[in-house]
Amino acid sequence: VLDVATPEAEYPIELLVAASNIHQAEHTASPAKKEELMTSVVTDLSKNSNPALMNSHAMFHALTIRADARLDTNNIDGAIEDARLASKIFPSEGKVWRVLASAEEQRGSFDGAIVALGELARADPSFATKAKKEIERLSS
Repeated sequence: VLDVATPEAEYPIELLVAASNIHQAEHTASPAKKEELMTSVVTDLSKNSNPALMNSHAMFHALTIRADARLDTNNIDGAIEDARLASKIFPSEGKVWRVLASAEEQRGSFDGAIVALGELARADPSFATKAKKEIERLSS
């Protein structure tokens, strides 16, 4: 979430708080608590419409974690919205495409799931075979 290769770098307080909340969310089992923590991060990083914060790794992770938590609480529309936003920030990250594919399938949008699986295969070639099998399953 933060580039610690340069420890002398100064980070905005919003990123430091975000990193702490993301760490906490990654270590809690409760989807509701994860959603609460990640909503706080998304809100904080969006406050001043600062492009550097809104397009940061922290925002990407917060949206992806919140999308996954929303899937676990059956907030499918919220999960899809978060996953789509995250995919615009870092489209080369496979996890967001896996979450989006699951959410689209749960919604019954098999075409949307197939598109997300195709993006997953492009973003992370190690999942290409699994994505292909899932696409075949959804297409039949």
